Amino acid sequence: MAKTPKSKKNKRKTSSFFVGIFKVISVLYLFLLLTAFSARFISPDTFWPIAFIGISFPYLYIFSFVLLFFWLIIHRKFSLFVFVVQLICMPLFLKFFNIFSVSHKNETQNASHIKVLSFNVRTFNIRTGNKKIDIVASRDEMFAFIKEQNADIICLQEVYSDMSHKFRTIDTLSEIQKASDEHSHYTFKRKNQLYGISTLSAFPIVNKGTLSFPMSSKNPCIYTDIAVGQDTIRVYNAHFASIGISPEDFAFIENISSLNFDDNEQPELDESFRKIARRLKKAFICRAQQIRIIADHISVSPYPVVLCTDLNDTPSSYAYYKLTRHLNDAFLASGKGIGETYNGKLPYFRIDYVFYSDLFVASGFRTHNIKLSDHFPVTTDLYLTRD
Repeated sequence: MAKTPKSKKNKRKTSSFFVGIFKVISVLYLFLLLTAFSARFISPDTFWPIAFIGISFPYLYIFSFVLLFFWLIIHRKFSLFVFVVQLICMPLFLKFFNIFSVSHKNETQNASHIKVLSFNVRTFNIRTGNKKIDIVASRDEMFAFIKEQNADIICLQEVYSDMSHKFRTIDTLSEIQKASDEHSHYTFKRKNQLYGISTLSAFPIVNKGTLSFPMSSKNPCIYTDIAVGQDTIRVYNAHFASIGISPEDFAFIENISSLNFDDNEQPELDESFRKIARRLKKAFICRAQQIRIIADHISVSPYPVVLCTDLNDTPSSYAYYKLTRHLNDAFLASGKGIGETYNGKLPYFRIDYVFYSDLFVASGFRTHNIKLSDHFPVTTDLYLTRD
């Protein structure tokens, strides 16, 4: 039986209703995407909830292509709105991976060459609590990797040093490769065990300094003035506040989709969410304060600056934005691909960086996919040019 005009009209109304509902959902989604895009401009200690949204930016952006495809089929005029929002957000999205690596060979002629290595060594695995790791073997593999890189400047975060020399680390490392001049600073001591940060240099170190973070005394930053030929450069080595998520928290996140959300378990689940949220909030606020301390110090540096850091934050963060207002990201200058540096359960996080001031040219940035720590080491060639 043929459909009556009335039934066709009702069908069109129903279709228009659902299209309208989805249009509202799409607008809200795009607003959320723009909020994540703008999160980097707002300090977490001013309005901390915005930082939670900022973390999700790359995933929100990727899913927006599903919206674009849908609206291209359903309503092309509205798809233009989606496309405009994508264009606005694209510059930030391109900071998460690099497809436009450029050769700088012509700019590096007659410039001083410096190879830089930055690596969070996770206490050389002695404090991981993972009994499956052969601590001595993994330490020796790290040593072999670092020696093979033959870097001029080595910045290590989460360094462990044993004053009894039963488990040798930095003292041995400075002996087996060319970057032997050392600047270490330890912020935490337990019996004969020291924890901190180290910078090793093949060039002479002419001055050393430390920046203190009032909100987190365990997070160190050191700066090292290094003589490179007739020039002096200042190398900052910083480990910013981490989220501090425990193995139990990671297990909760990893298995969240399989959890049973019944009434009996709801209080326990709520407490797990709150605990993780509190740690995230504290880390966001802490990093914002640490970033300002370092950024202010860098702004008055008398020398060209290199900053090697485990930032513990992504390119969509306030911390990254604050640093890159005056410094360049070596990965964006000469890296390739996604560039993830976190070797953990949260995939595709780029949180380790080499930043540098304008008198340098970066070339050959590389993230090394070696699973010796919960971070991948990064290297880059820097060329110090002259005015």
